[in-house]
Amino acid sequence: MPEQKENIVEIRDLRKYYKVKTERLFEKTRWLHAVDGVDLDIRKGETLGIVGESGCGKSTLGHMVLRLRKPTAGTVSYEGFPKGPDRSQMKEFREKFQIIFQDPYSSLNPKKRIGWLLQEPLVIHGIGKDAAERRELAVNMLREVGMDESYMEKFPRELSGGQRQRISIGIAMIMNPDFIVADEPVSALDVSVQAQILNLMKELQEKHGLTWMFISHDLNVVHYISDRIGVMYLGKIVEIGNVEEVYQDPKHPYTKALLSSIPDLDAGPKEHEIIEGDVPSAVDPGPGCAFASRCKYATERCRKETPVLKDIGGRKVSCFLCGSE
Repeated sequence: MPEQKENIVEIRDLRKYYKVKTERLFEKTRWLHAVDGVDLDIRKGETLGIVGESGCGKSTLGHMVLRLRKPTAGTVSYEGFPKGPDRSQMKEFREKFQIIFQDPYSSLNPKKRIGWLLQEPLVIHGIGKDAAERRELAVNMLREVGMDESYMEKFPRELSGGQRQRISIGIAMIMNPDFIVADEPVSALDVSVQAQILNLMKELQEKHGLTWMFISHDLNVVHYISDRIGVMYLGKIVEIGNVEEVYQDPKHPYTKALLSSIPDLDAGPKEHEIIEGDVPSAVDPGPGCAFASRCKYATERCRKETPVLKDIGGRKVSCFLCGSE
């Protein structure tokens, strides 16, 4: 059995609730449960994929991990910052924990040249003894992401979507971080370009020993790049485990339904698990499993009691049918 790696991030009972605007005076306050009690360990050197439908809370989770959004409750501890970084440590924290956003165009300042965008983090953090050294570091980073020095003088509008995303990766990488959240980093790109960016991310991980939290709704993309996968539904993790084990033998009914929708050209036609009904409201959800109203296996217990993640044969599943208590 392979040796268990150390955790770089540990998440415990993480929650993010948003107050819902009331329509009438003295109406009872209601809360939208965007993330609703997530427990996760992210191991050094791995890629943890987080997958689920749009609106399930996966991007909110990633933003809270990087302290871009303040949690309503719960804790996130980090290697080197076990109690979370205080105000005096935030600059050091930002060097080691970075993010790549979904839309590279809106995340890059359109008025600044690529050279400036790459060097500005170095200036802020005091890296490089002078302008010449910072420029050299920026040029070297361009080469690492498959571009050359000529791009230093270009503006984001002059680049293709794939090139802009390479620049976004370079900006995150130039601080030599340990951990990066990639929030839907290839969803806005053509399929052929997606493959290039994913291969680049794998190369950078191997070269620099990076840890990735890769957020996506694309099951094929997550399968290709991830070591482990966490499946989210309505603000909760319902299944997490080794990516091959989960894809070959999903346990949670929601995971089964998601994976059955992936076309397999080699296997030919296959039976699909149909998810009937609409996604229930995340506003003040009641007791019971969040998936119960759409699950054909649901029992009365599923509608009254809330299952918790439980170890089942090397993975964790939140389902009474799988032995969750």
